Amino acid sequence: MADARPVGRILGIPVYLPANSVVGLVLVAWFAIPTSADALGGSAQEFLVLSVAMLHAVMLYASVFIHELGHALFARRFGYQVQGVSLTVIGGHTQIAAEYKRPRDQFWVALAGPCATLLVGLAAWGGTHIAVGVLHSMLVWLAWSSALIGVVNLLPGIPLDGGAAVDAVVWHRSKNRWRGRQVASLTGLAVAALWASTPWLLASFFSRPVQVSDILVSGLVGLWMASVSWRTYVYSSARLSGKIPEQELLQDKSLENAPTIEPSASVHIRSFVRRAATVDANQSISDALALAATQHAGAIIVTRDNVIVGIVRDAAVAATPESLRASTPIAQVARKVNFDEAIPADTMLTELIGELDNPAVHEWLVVNADGQLYGVLIKSDVWGRLDV
Repeated sequence: MADARPVGRILGIPVYLPANSVVGLVLVAWFAIPTSADALGGSAQEFLVLSVAMLHAVMLYASVFIHELGHALFARRFGYQVQGVSLTVIGGHTQIAAEYKRPRDQFWVALAGPCATLLVGLAAWGGTHIAVGVLHSMLVWLAWSSALIGVVNLLPGIPLDGGAAVDAVVWHRSKNRWRGRQVASLTGLAVAALWASTPWLLASFFSRPVQVSDILVSGLVGLWMASVSWRTYVYSSARLSGKIPEQELLQDKSLENAPTIEPSASVHIRSFVRRAATVDANQSISDALALAATQHAGAIIVTRDNVIVGIVRDAAVAATPESLRASTPIAQVARKVNFDEAIPADTMLTELIGELDNPAVHEWLVVNADGQLYGVLIKSDVWGRLDV
């Protein structure tokens, strides 16, 4: 959300609607077509059926937004800055500017979302007692959908809200944040396996054949949940074992204690450049940070199909809660760059002084004499050593 613009604010909280949220609306509307057709009767026009199906989708996304608003308001109540709420193709996400300081904060913020969704379902169920016709059918659908979303989110495994609650409980009892994350990721693997098996469980419970579409949907969701849980388990285990130091934000220790330099000095920018690790855009923030740590790199460059597309911003990494770093692609905290705009390592500092005042640019790609990547120049590193 760092580079996106909010579409508005509700209760002072920025609201983001990325392009993939439209895909999510269309998918929900597609699933709601049979319900809409039944509500309207067999003779209803196709356009009317599609319109009602889209209204179903809008209602469900409104429920998801209220879910995220529950997280956001509780986080703000506990003193955390909320950077925004985003509705995406897979639901929603609340961006909080800092990691939780206390287990109880994480526990109540996590549960606030599902509780808000269940309240929406309860309100919709109450509305079914006075609504008639199509509206009655829509409220029944919203009540069941909200109840399902609320209950599923309470399942005790990462990346669900119930997993964050388990994380907080274990963190509180063990006095170790990473022990909580490790346990919640293990329960997340169990929940993922349970989710992947739902087609067979439903077929057995309702005495009906297993549907291929159910296998595909549950399998993909289960695979995604298992992937997030496994990466979180590996990362938290590495933190517990000390393989990844507590101070994980990008640093280049070779620049520490370096002498100050006069702005007019005849020096090349290569003396300010950070060593960079190169990672694929789809890698998680946690995996990228771990790779950078093993390579003693002070910067991360993002590639897609072996083409450089971005530079990771320190501030964006720091603003992403650690509980989300295992599931957030590194590309989301990177600034888009073009390799053609890279500057040579032999560039004199005096040639770059004017660019240091440009508020839109904070880092540059640097290449050596033969055009190969040399590293990353960070504006703050330069200002930190200038004797001004």
